Amino acid sequence: QIKLKYSKPEDSEKIVIYTDIDRFKQIIRNLISNSIKFTDFGLIEFGFKTIINKKEPHIQFFIRDTGIGIPQEKIDVIFESFRQASESDTKIYGGTGLGLAITKKMVEILGGNIWVKSTPGQGSTFYFTLPYKPATLPETYSQKKIIKTTAKSYNWKNKKLLIVEDDEQSFIFFENVLKKTQIQIVRAINGIEAIKIFEEINFDIVLMDIQLPKLDGYKTTKKLKQIRKDIPVIAQTAYAMADEREKCLAAGCDDYISKPINITDLLGLINKYIN
Repeated sequence: QIKLKYSKPEDSEKIVIYTDIDRFKQIIRNLISNSIKFTDFGLIEFGFKTIINKKEPHIQFFIRDTGIGIPQEKIDVIFESFRQASESDTKIYGGTGLGLAITKKMVEILGGNIWVKSTPGQGSTFYFTLPYKPATLPETYSQKKIIKTTAKSYNWKNKKLLIVEDDEQSFIFFENVLKKTQIQIVRAINGIEAIKIFEEINFDIVLMDIQLPKLDGYKTTKKLKQIRKDIPVIAQTAYAMADEREKCLAAGCDDYISKPINITDLLGLINKYIN
């Protein structure tokens, strides 16, 4: 019962800026996910506008919802770690209270600011800015028709993939995305089980969740690499911070993808390493 609407200025196709694409995507995803979490019905609208001035040209993004809203006295604390608008929110809606704190940090790293306006019972609007640093796409790129990669484009019929994932919904997502590639999927729900299965089956690639029970993804990856150094391991994690990528690579992972998973990126990464 929620309508999702994207609003853009008329000249949006001409606006190309230089920034960190992974962090930018994560900011947008975090804020839209936050709105969905606290909105039972109505509208979630997101978009941007350019604000050009000599001192500080920037782009202002917004995510507006018709959700439960935030009391005025709580506005200042929601961007702090482990804080939500009320203690009951954690029980009702779940979550760690880290999402907005991480989002704020990423916005600031990119040189912007973030704030919120809200009315309890009517909804909230989150705003954030990014410096307007114009970038020009190469002519050959801008003239090409962008084609989205689908699972049908790949045929991995004789390949074996180990998915180390404790979350049932996440595993179902991977199954649905990859079934058309005909890849053989085996699942492990924790690190200890992954090591046992890995010793018995000759896999072509591993998709490793970092936040695992019993033995986390870092330690599990190190163990797998001791058994087979050449096996490609792609880490998947909920955080798109630079230091998270460094931790994954230091543990022996060959590459890294952040959640929510972009299907095209996932297929491209698997294809890169599986052959």
